[in-house]
Amino acid sequence: MPKKKQEIKKKVKKKLKKEGLEHQELSTDAVIVDLGDHKGEDIIVDSFEDVKVDAKPLPFSTTPQKEKKGFAARLKSVFSQDSSILKKLEKQADEILALEPQVQTMSDEELGAQTVFFKERLANGETLDDIMIEAYAVAREAAWRVLGLKAFKVQMMGAISLHNGDIAEMKTGEGKTLTSIFPVYLNALEGKGVHVVTVNEYLAKRDFTDNGKVFKLLGLTVGLNERELDADHKRRQHACDVTYTTNAELGFDYLRDNMVREYKDKVLRPLHFALIDEVDSILIDESRTPLIISGGKKNTA
Repeated sequence: MPKKKQEIKKKVKKKLKKEGLEHQELSTDAVIVDLGDHKGEDIIVDSFEDVKVDAKPLPFSTTPQKEKKGFAARLKSVFSQDSSILKKLEKQADEILALEPQVQTMSDEELGAQTVFFKERLANGETLDDIMIEAYAVAREAAWRVLGLKAFKVQMMGAISLHNGDIAEMKTGEGKTLTSIFPVYLNALEGKGVHVVTVNEYLAKRDFTDNGKVFKLLGLTVGLNERELDADHKRRQHACDVTYTTNAELGFDYLRDNMVREYKDKVLRPLHFALIDEVDSILIDESRTPLIISGGKKNTA
């Protein structure tokens, strides 16, 4: 057997020399294995430890590749985002409810005086978000004293969402009218006017009568924009801190303001904040019906 291994090594060297690869010498530590049952099919096992390679290592990037998300992963991320928003709303609502014992001790005069205090804080550089928790707690107590209705946690969450400019979907009977009080009161503190837009005159009058009592307790002025009012009376209603109106009447006021010859004849002041009731009806269904106003006959004589 050793003699046969020597013969194999000589054959390998001869073959390497013939192919011009004599520089690749067979390692002295190479082990030759003879497969006895297959004549001539001997296997050479080489460790290749003496082979020198000039190849450079491949560059390795430490920047992670962007993972492509499937539909299920994207759907999960959407619900995860909604969950984080709800957690934040819950936390803020809990902070409002925690102030209940403090505002309960205030008299009606002290409760109304908080409006002046909040306006001073805004004038000193604070934002509506800074005073939202306290303002909502004050408005919640005022609504309880005037209407006998105390907003629950879920209604406070909806009120915060409305202030953030989002749509709060609430079913009939879940307290949409009560929920609207809080963002309206908060944004009216800036003194630039707030419009509460409803789909019909009945709702506008009802909310003006009921919710208006809460705002009056808190020292705000409340107006009702009606169709039969003349320009002077409309101007007074729109100048209030809170103005209740239908979407159609507000639209016509806007159109008429764009037809006046002098700026002083306009009834609307610069638009600031609007809370829309039945938003799907007003912004989708009602928006399909154009508001048409006539400019009157021209004198062609």
